[in-house]
Amino acid sequence: MFCLTGYLLPKVMNWKGGVGLSYELFDISIRRLKQLDSCIYPSDIPLRWRHILESDFAMHALANENPAMNFSIRQQFIEQIVDYELPRCRMIIVPVHSRGLWWAYAFDLREHNVFIIDPSSGSSDDDIVDMMHSGTIKLIQDSLRSTVSNLFHGWELSFDAFEKVVVRISQSPCKSFDSGFYTLFCIKNFNGDNKIHINEAAIIKFKHYLLYELFGLKENRGILPTVYVQTIDD
Repeated sequence: MFCLTGYLLPKVMNWKGGVGLSYELFDISIRRLKQLDSCIYPSDIPLRWRHILESDFAMHALANENPAMNFSIRQQFIEQIVDYELPRCRMIIVPVHSRGLWWAYAFDLREHNVFIIDPSSGSSDDDIVDMMHSGTIKLIQDSLRSTVSNLFHGWELSFDAFEKVVVRISQSPCKSFDSGFYTLFCIKNFNGDNKIHINEAAIIKFKHYLLYELFGLKENRGILPTVYVQTIDD
């Protein structure tokens, strides 16, 4: 259980900057985004256009460990929380945290593209960003392939024909301590295009939005303070 108190909120939500987003809060945010995705679809239709993994998948992949052996990761693929047909998803999104930075990869299984969503890359040339991420993408692809092979009968992933696409986010690279929020913003708003419009004002607004949504998380026991609700409504 993750406890979010009034004392911790300014630090955890990083209003003034300087403190990076924790694994726990990042993954809780991912769970809420997935719940919001589910609200779009009728309950009797087991389809989603994307499947978002939590940060521990990439953590195991980068450590050359088998993600399918981890209980938490198996839950993200086959347990009751996945109430849709994952093999029919067009997109698998994998967030990554390494060297104090957050970013994500979006694997388009229909168009055979892997989108590199890296808020810290700024205006770097595509070739440079490609080179920076090639090794990590290979590890993620290998782990996705082996995990799907172990957990699903008749579903095989092949990334041989995939092309890398750099998603352009902003001219200036984000600050390292804000990369988690930038990555969450991009995941929420990514629609398969190679551009995501973002600026500092949008991130500040997104932090408020995210905090508001976290209190709507299923099985959450907390409530928003009245003053904060009034602030959001204003």
